[in-house]
Amino acid sequence: MPTNITMPATHSPSTVAVVAPHGDLTPTVRDLTSKGWNAVAVTLPSHTQPLAATDPTPHDTYAEVIAHGSARRTLARLHRHHTSAVVAGSAAGVELADTLAARLEVAGGGDPATSSARCDRGEQAAALAAAGLAAPRSLRTTSLLTALRWARFCQLSAYVLAPADTSVAGPARLCRTQADLSLAWRALRRAARRQSGNGHLVLQEALAGGQYLVHTVTRGGRHQVGEIWAETRTNGVTDRLDAVPSSGMLARALRFAMLPILDALGVQDGAYRSRIAYTPGRGPTLLSARLEPSQTLLALTGTPVPAPPRAQLPTTQVALIAPHDGVIDPGRFRALTSSLSTLSRILGPLHAGCAVARTVSRLTSPGTLILTGGSHAIAEDYRRIRRLEADGLYARSAS
Repeated sequence: MPTNITMPATHSPSTVAVVAPHGDLTPTVRDLTSKGWNAVAVTLPSHTQPLAATDPTPHDTYAEVIAHGSARRTLARLHRHHTSAVVAGSAAGVELADTLAARLEVAGGGDPATSSARCDRGEQAAALAAAGLAAPRSLRTTSLLTALRWARFCQLSAYVLAPADTSVAGPARLCRTQADLSLAWRALRRAARRQSGNGHLVLQEALAGGQYLVHTVTRGGRHQVGEIWAETRTNGVTDRLDAVPSSGMLARALRFAMLPILDALGVQDGAYRSRIAYTPGRGPTLLSARLEPSQTLLALTGTPVPAPPRAQLPTTQVALIAPHDGVIDPGRFRALTSSLSTLSRILGPLHAGCAVARTVSRLTSPGTLILTGGSHAIAEDYRRIRRLEADGLYARSAS
């Protein structure tokens, strides 16, 4: 769900530049331009883009599409547009967006010297440790042999293996043995290289305790913490997210922890979704912080984020989990949408008969159901959803 934060802009930008825009940004950019904003895109050279970057930049969405070749020429063209904000449209654009914003002296992500700390798990852990903040023991490497040796040296009971680039959708893998690590390595390295062009993986100690997703927006170095969700995972895939009451002790502790974390990562502008582990006796520890380009674009243009009013009742996001490829069974889909007393919203293009892929990450979930109401009613509806999934919600496609 979008972060429920609205931050006023110090000035209304005449033009916002979007560096390495991802296709998911197109609706947001079109909405901004319909309201009078001017948007230009800066695309990266094709040889620097990851294999998965296949979506062409829609020229009709932007006033100009600038193919970045040299900083001098790109800056000159942005100057002509009177650009007053630069946004990374994807993780691939963070470094260049920071550099262009600094050279133009306009709002952007942060200091170019710390760009990697805002999109790389290994660099984030190092930045936190250097600032004297809690950080998981981590190794960033492209070598399986090095990872195996480090794991043997540390002798921990469990490790988490994940792509270094926080934008990669491949789920992190829990590894308890050397065999687990070896088995997970190849698949995660392949996903990392395909989606980001960065083959580095990060091996971290597995921290006990709950995990929370904390949404923040920063403008001019001033941080605000928005929605906080407690995450439950099943087989490494997000199962459900439960809203953490904003007035509780847990929310206050997480908000207090986030401010120095964002400072340590050099965040000056932008929206982030951070994963925090809360370990008894150790407190909150950042596992990863991920840039949210669409929310960043809204924040830097001073545009109110289109979030519903903060719910007073318990709220849960239930991620649908398809065990195989198939289609949504019409009958069971009708039962799903008509039998849930707490269903308030459906996220994603979910409808009867639509094709679904086997769920292996949050991006391959068929959709998300937002449940709002009493805790008991939500629990009943959650069980009903999982029963319908088990009873054939996902019909196999006819071959």
